[in-house]
Amino acid sequence: MGTIEIVVGTDGSAPATAAVRWAAEEAARRHAVLRIVHAADADVGEEIDGLLAHAESVVRSAVPHVPVRRQIGQGDPADVLLAAAARAALVVIGHRGRGGFASLLLGSVGHDVTTRSLCPVVVVRGKVGERLGSPVVVGLDGSGESAYAARLAFEHADAAGCGVLAVRAWQPITPWGPGMTPLPYDPDAFEAAERAALATDLAPWREKFPDVPVGTLVARGAPAPVLVQASTSARLVVAGSRGHGIAGTPLGSVGLHLLHHADCPVLLAHG
Repeated sequence: MGTIEIVVGTDGSAPATAAVRWAAEEAARRHAVLRIVHAADADVGEEIDGLLAHAESVVRSAVPHVPVRRQIGQGDPADVLLAAAARAALVVIGHRGRGGFASLLLGSVGHDVTTRSLCPVVVVRGKVGERLGSPVVVGLDGSGESAYAARLAFEHADAAGCGVLAVRAWQPITPWGPGMTPLPYDPDAFEAAERAALATDLAPWREKFPDVPVGTLVARGAPAPVLVQASTSARLVVAGSRGHGIAGTPLGSVGLHLLHHADCPVLLAHG
């Protein structure tokens, strides 16, 4: 089995520094090598060396014994990061960099990386390092992509020594077209069916990770706001990169909503 590598991008900003620290701790949990990557339009020597040295000092202060590699690439930051992460187990970025205004929204580099990556991506945002006993939240919708998200959520929880909260959102079936009468349905029966489906989705992961405590949440509502609300008491929220979603909402759009609005780091299950 080859060396596991985690790639983290940095530009020296506060969100990037938070991403470096999170990636370092994850590398320690996985016994992985951490590759710190910076993209520059031109070689500016001492400034870049100082930026990478600072990033490595952040790693050493958090987890002293993680192997670190430094990499400088020239060109578009997203292209540089994606190339560096071609064989990585995970790529980690901050929710914003130096460009643009400091806000809750995902930066352009982050958007490019999360939409184009071939490996799982973590966007570090919201509360970080303040909920060590909190669960990993994962959204499940029965798709193959959400099964992969479940695998990543259980692996992280197992390594971190915490639980998993599996979330399934549902909405009433509504007819298409204005002025049409809503279809009759039994909400209790509908919710019971969703709970049964969630239990089926979780069964193989409960068996594979018997020591990971598992909670469930079946909530009426659109998946994106349900997961954002769940993220307020989570250490990490995991979503598939695609899926059939609930009531026609693609899980890809749910993941994108989380990347903009979650209150904790988000893992998007590419790969």
